[in-house]
Amino acid sequence: MTSRQENKLGMFIGVQAFYEENDALFNPLPHFNTLITDFKNTINSIIKEAGIAGEDNTGYAIGKNEARQELEKITVKVANALETYCLSMGQTALIEADDYLPSALSNATDSDVYVLACQLSLKAVPVKNLLLPYDCTAADVEQIATASEKFLPQISVARNIRKERKRSVKKLAGYYKHADELLEKSDIYMAVYRFTRNPLWLTYKGMRKITDNASGHTVHKKKGQALPGFVAHAPFSDEVLKKASKLLLTNMGKTGELIFYFSNKPNIRPQQDTKLNKVQNNKTLKTTLSDAGYSVHTPFLNIFNPNVRHGQWKAEVGKEVGSKQ
Repeated sequence: MTSRQENKLGMFIGVQAFYEENDALFNPLPHFNTLITDFKNTINSIIKEAGIAGEDNTGYAIGKNEARQELEKITVKVANALETYCLSMGQTALIEADDYLPSALSNATDSDVYVLACQLSLKAVPVKNLLLPYDCTAADVEQIATASEKFLPQISVARNIRKERKRSVKKLAGYYKHADELLEKSDIYMAVYRFTRNPLWLTYKGMRKITDNASGHTVHKKKGQALPGFVAHAPFSDEVLKKASKLLLTNMGKTGELIFYFSNKPNIRPQQDTKLNKVQNNKTLKTTLSDAGYSVHTPFLNIFNPNVRHGQWKAEVGKEVGSKQ
């Protein structure tokens, strides 16, 4: 979400709050009732898609890279042993050795690494008990299949997230356009109160103003999505965290509690002594970095989703207490 979109969303939410506060007046009126319902649903869609479109996928990338490194490592070991075995036995090589060089694997695509590993497994399994003299056990050969099974879903997750983010960016633009159209209609509906209920009309006009909340750069925001059972990471820079103490932790979803916490590494689950900050659906926790568990030894803000559905989160770091920014 762009800064302009974030500012407009703030205005949308303000208009929605105006209608909710004056529900007794507008709800009995069919034209207002339909408009307000549509507007509320559109705002909810914007918040949902903004969480996906602005999602930080660092956690998924780290998980995929770790699984790939594990697969590459065992693949190189078994490939070397299999090649040496064939050479010592005077047999035709069962694999193309150049495909299994560390440099070749590191430059290959994710799907190619997976395919090469599976092909190697098929060739090595029949002779797995004969590779021990070449520093390769039967367990090493069997580990290729295990590492491949671990790596394959990581490829799909990372690719699907990229596609989902692209789709969400397009959907987001459509929702903003629809919200603008609804507000134009709202302006026409509200115009009848300009003279008969001038204070009400002035209040509405005040809510229709867009405020540039990014001015001064005193607030740093990160948004994202946490898959069920997974840990996401809010990648604030060290400088931002060191110079700030105010912290807002928001659960934007409707799927259950999210757990925010600081740790010594990104994308790891909370440990036994971790300070947990639990935030319920559509709630925001106002705290400080120190109270939330931040320290020089635990500088990474993680978000764990213990639920069975996706969760949307937002973290905002404010200016340092006492700062004149």
